[in-house]
Amino acid sequence: TDTAPVGLFGNIGATGAVRNLGLVGVNISGGTASNGAYGNVGALAGNNSGNIDNVYSGGQVGGLANSRIGGLVGSNSGTISNSHTTGAMTSMSFNTMGGLVSFNSVDGVIRNSYSTAAVTNSFRYGAAGGLVGANAGTITDSYATGDVNGARAGGLVGYTLSGYGTISNSHAAGNVTGLDSVGGLVGSLYGSMDNSYATGSVTGGIRVGGLAGVSQADVSNSYATGNISGNYKIGGLFGHNRGNISNVYFSGKNNGTSSLGGIAGVNDGIIVNAFFNNDLNPGMSPAGAGSYGITSNALALTSAQMLAPDNYVGFTTTTTPGATGNNWVMVGSDGALNGSGGTLPMLASEWSRTINGTHQLQLMAMDKSASYTLGSNF
Repeated sequence: TDTAPVGLFGNIGATGAVRNLGLVGVNISGGTASNGAYGNVGALAGNNSGNIDNVYSGGQVGGLANSRIGGLVGSNSGTISNSHTTGAMTSMSFNTMGGLVSFNSVDGVIRNSYSTAAVTNSFRYGAAGGLVGANAGTITDSYATGDVNGARAGGLVGYTLSGYGTISNSHAAGNVTGLDSVGGLVGSLYGSMDNSYATGSVTGGIRVGGLAGVSQADVSNSYATGNISGNYKIGGLFGHNRGNISNVYFSGKNNGTSSLGGIAGVNDGIIVNAFFNNDLNPGMSPAGAGSYGITSNALALTSAQMLAPDNYVGFTTTTTPGATGNNWVMVGSDGALNGSGGTLPMLASEWSRTINGTHQLQLMAMDKSASYTLGSNF
């Protein structure tokens, strides 16, 4: 057994800093940790308590039982910014895997970072996230595009710890497959989430949602567009919701088998200002059978109605680039803002001068005189 941290650096201390570094052709694997202990594995560092900025890693990272396996860092209690990973991660780990970080602790901060790595945890009790395996800290302005496969799985985060963790201005684009608590953005969500979205398809067994499989969180100004499927408690946005939800929508198709909802498979929380596509989900209620929560202004819209901003009652439209909170924008084919017949609603906070996806390309219409840079291929 081995619990020593594994990486180019075993530990980066609180006063340590790594900047402007690229790791190419990585092939690293940790051993098996003993019961009750964890082996932290990352291409750059097993543990980080310091500052990592503008660091890249590409290649293969893996580990065995009881391992926290991250594409860049195993366990993070410091700050990671402007960094990214590519490649693939595969393992049979009882614990967690993340494309960038396995475990982001209460003091951990991840910002302006991304992963394109595919993440697969084949252990039946393991968790996997496109960016982070387990989150108790802060994730902001970050994204993941790789496909994710794990028992508990999320396109961005496998799960967040109860009462901890914030996610803001972040998204996931990969397809997600899992068993229980499977979400396009987060498998199991606690804490809070704002100004975030998912676009990949989601497939699972029970408690499956376009945003989160299970949510006991405050979620606002978020959406999902991918199709979802599963057996029980399948919701357009949440498989089982126990939290407070506001200003959200789902534009995909719910292909679930039982306990289905356009917003939540089961709702035992509060849902306000929530919308889903009735043409793709005819006759479906906002929340499925067995729900005891509250829904207010949760509506099914036709495909045509979903392209008209006036139908999203409670949403605020804006022309201000980068505005956070409840600020949405729809772009017409002629570049006009917030008219009918253009795009689905996008968050104004998605706007950026660095273009990393089609939404940001469309949102260039918010400031046609600005200078833009292509940040990645898409």
